[in-house]
Amino acid sequence: MRPTDPHERPEPTALDRREFLRLGGTLAAASALATTGCQPPQEATIPFHDMPESLADGLGRARFYRTVLAGSPVQVTTREGRPILVAPPPDDRSGRGVALRHQAAIMDLYDPDRARHPLAVRRGQGAPVPASWAAIETEAIDRLRRAGSRAVLLTGPLASPGLAAAIAALGERTGLRHVAWSPLASDAAARAWERAFGEPRPARPRLDRAAVILGLGAEFLDRPEEGFEPEFAARRVPDAEAGMSRFIQLEGRLTLTGASADERLRVRDSELAAVAAGLAHELVVGRGLGPLAGDPEVAAALAPFPLATVAERAGLDAARLGAIADELQAGAGRALVVAGGSASSTAQGPALELAALLLNETLGAFAAGLFESAAAPATGTAGALAALAAELRDGKVEALFIAGANPVYDAPAALDFATALEAVPFVLSLADRLDETSRYADYLAPASHPFECWGDAALPRGLFAVQQPVVQPLHDTRGLLDLLVGWGAALGDPAASAAVAAAAAALATPPEPAAAMPAPSPSPAYHYLRAEWAARLALDPASPAFRTAWEETLREGAWQGPAPAPLPGTFAPGAAALLAGLPPPATGLELQLYPHLALGDGRSANNGWLQEFPDPITRISWGGALSLAPRRFDEMGLANGDLLLVDAGHAQVVAPAYRHAGMHYDQVALPLGLGRTACGVIGNGTGPDAWPLRQLAGDQIVAAGLPVTIRRAGGHEALAFAQGSDVIDRDRRPIVPFTTRSAWESDPRAGTEQQEGGPSAWPAHDYPAERWAMAIDLSRCNGCGKCVLGCQAENNVPVVGRLGIIEGREMSWMRIDRYYDAPRRDGRWGAEVWDGPLAVVEEPQTLFEPMLCQHCANAPCETVCPFIATTHSADGLNQQIYNRCVGTRYCANNCPFKVRRFNFWEYSTARESALFRWLEPRLSRHADLNARAPMQMKNNPEVTVRSRGVMEKCSFCIQRIMAARAAATRAGRSGQRLPDGAVVPACLEACPTGAIVFGDLNDPGSAVARLAAQPRAMRLLAAIGVEPSISYLTKVRNDKA
Repeated sequence: MRPTDPHERPEPTALDRREFLRLGGTLAAASALATTGCQPPQEATIPFHDMPESLADGLGRARFYRTVLAGSPVQVTTREGRPILVAPPPDDRSGRGVALRHQAAIMDLYDPDRARHPLAVRRGQGAPVPASWAAIETEAIDRLRRAGSRAVLLTGPLASPGLAAAIAALGERTGLRHVAWSPLASDAAARAWERAFGEPRPARPRLDRAAVILGLGAEFLDRPEEGFEPEFAARRVPDAEAGMSRFIQLEGRLTLTGASADERLRVRDSELAAVAAGLAHELVVGRGLGPLAGDPEVAAALAPFPLATVAERAGLDAARLGAIADELQAGAGRALVVAGGSASSTAQGPALELAALLLNETLGAFAAGLFESAAAPATGTAGALAALAAELRDGKVEALFIAGANPVYDAPAALDFATALEAVPFVLSLADRLDETSRYADYLAPASHPFECWGDAALPRGLFAVQQPVVQPLHDTRGLLDLLVGWGAALGDPAASAAVAAAAAALATPPEPAAAMPAPSPSPAYHYLRAEWAARLALDPASPAFRTAWEETLREGAWQGPAPAPLPGTFAPGAAALLAGLPPPATGLELQLYPHLALGDGRSANNGWLQEFPDPITRISWGGALSLAPRRFDEMGLANGDLLLVDAGHAQVVAPAYRHAGMHYDQVALPLGLGRTACGVIGNGTGPDAWPLRQLAGDQIVAAGLPVTIRRAGGHEALAFAQGSDVIDRDRRPIVPFTTRSAWESDPRAGTEQQEGGPSAWPAHDYPAERWAMAIDLSRCNGCGKCVLGCQAENNVPVVGRLGIIEGREMSWMRIDRYYDAPRRDGRWGAEVWDGPLAVVEEPQTLFEPMLCQHCANAPCETVCPFIATTHSADGLNQQIYNRCVGTRYCANNCPFKVRRFNFWEYSTARESALFRWLEPRLSRHADLNARAPMQMKNNPEVTVRSRGVMEKCSFCIQRIMAARAAATRAGRSGQRLPDGAVVPACLEACPTGAIVFGDLNDPGSAVARLAAQPRAMRLLAAIGVEPSISYLTKVRNDKA
């Protein structure tokens, strides 16, 4: 069968003659198999260096497209017309970032559980049956005409001006109303800005301009799409040109952001607003700092919050809060206060955001340029959805169109959206699959993936980008803009009619194979966008000037529009009255619900890459757990995975327990985005569904600071912990270079101390040309894990599933080790340190260390392989030769870094034998995760797909090294040294902070050679003399106030 064939092979129902003979042959050969190593299948192999003539036009070479995905610019690599890799675009200036969900969008595109064609769902009355686009569109247009203003389009948050224009045009023609819904959107910041400055338009903090940063539950590293990672990392190295910044974080749950803090205080979410008000009281009222000092309204609002009172209320040391106030005052004009994150979803969220604004006004952050204008805030808060649900129940909506939203799954439980849908005469779902909400629809009109259709996006800093398709639709689907433009044309919208006419003309034009210009697109959205952009650029769409500008925008990925509106004006003192309404301190236990770092709101829950990605802090994959403070966890006598019942009064959820270091004693936390029931075979039933625990308070969703009780539910669920989640005693195991800024200033080599080894018994290798090496700056690394996912996509690393992770058989070539550093103490630590004593994990020092094959000069794996399957190359690479490997695993046993992976199973091929699938059910699961069509289309053709019984590991992206050499040869530079930066491994390409540098160690002018020569550089395990090719630069914490 072809990989793209949508028709599945029929399942055998009995043991037929072929199965009988296969079983007999297996039994007869058992003794031979017992004495023979695992062998790869016999195949005729043809190297791809010399491409076939059919690919000589460049189709077989990598092509790169700039596009936009969920509001973030990305660069998509395609091979043979197939998208295979998503990475951040080089030199992006949009202020947006690439999240794990963007990187893994390839797996969403090739998801076998996407709808292949339109369906008549019939509200779940019987199995869905195929339907036609013509029938669905005819009925949709008729419903729009008849329903008028009683028709509603429910979407996710919109960042597309073109889509907004098409929706507005439909509204003008028919009265269609638009409602946006985003389950993770919070309007707390917008409310605070409106009260303080009169405009609900929050500005964007510039972390790269601040010398002191105070986080009030901030999660700017936990939400990478917001683009703060490179700016934060710019001043996190001790020798930063502008000086090393200092970051202090107040939070109740140890987050990825808090793990990067120089100092961290545990404050539960419900108390953060009061603590912020206490700091404001100290600075404004107590010390008379800033333009609001002496204002009676501000003084009255802050009167209930003297610092000593707030410290006692929050269980903090008043002297420590006073020291933070000292630092803020000393850094006035260079200090920045950042709130947000899950803490802003408490009932006190607007007050927390307002207190942060008041502190920034006091410190002169606005006047000093530490904020910049941002794009309009995302729409989609709870108030509009609640009003819509009420209209649905009251029969005021005759037609509902749902696109990019799944309210049955993620809307507040109080809305009972499923029941509300039953009162609507006509529901059309425009989802990409039959999800939880689509089951209640009359029809499913499947939406195309963003990589298959046209669109656009408004970005921060006044930029606009075009979402261009990088592949033809894999199935019979339509882009949302294509649909709306078609409906608009049928209803008489002139702009839509012109676009549809142009698309029809393009479709009727036969292609010219030798044409210099590409054929016109048959997509109505394409022509609609060109008209919109022609108006934006003030150019005639038929002119050569517009064509040049359009193509340049597609090439560059963005166009610079007018400068954003200036920041709002003066802080209104009366806004501070919001603080006076803060409730008294809460008692008992409270719950924080936070977005899963990889899955977000859960829309990509059927993505194996994201499900298997371990949380950087908990190291849990394939699910989630209820995080408890270590002391409470120990008092309850729990073990990781024991089931607990979380009771919020209005809803209950059962979840496994997890001993979460750095957690506030009176706070527990649970991730959102799990527990899907209708996303597909990969994600269904994975993890607890925490959405019902949220509360709807008026038009605000409360997802943190929720009062809850917990008790044992009975039972146990094994948690899938990934490798690299340990406590480390660096006195005994100095494998992570770490120090403080004070120590580094005294001794630039501080933190790199380790035991030295003796001379090697092996002769030194000779590197006549390049010697490839890597340097990783741990001060820049924030543990986000994007390098891990970039490596997985580039190198065809399979997904092993939950059971594989539990058994310790993960296949990722790269991992991010998370360590809790045991503090130094007299008498040193004993073996008890590995169990995470409270002295270590209540106030943890968190360290991240990317770990991959070190490509050692004296590699222990090379000397033990009896078949010479792992060798050392002339340019310093530790090579794995797959067709020599017989799976002895001696190399893995001898690797001190434990970075080699063994294929215990045939992950890339679906077993055809029903008997073997019955004997070992995980074979079917492996096929579900890796081998269902069209999943194979994701594979990089430059990298071998490994078979069962073979060892594999990081190759330093040898395929990219060879491609760079081939390019040099074609350019007439054969035999010359490759220029620095010519080879970019996938992990480096994906890193948002510049923590990874790769190059030729033999070139003294290369960046990697300069970093490897720095005093902060440390090569691991010097005592055993393996001489790695990777240098780790010391993690430095700024302890200088």
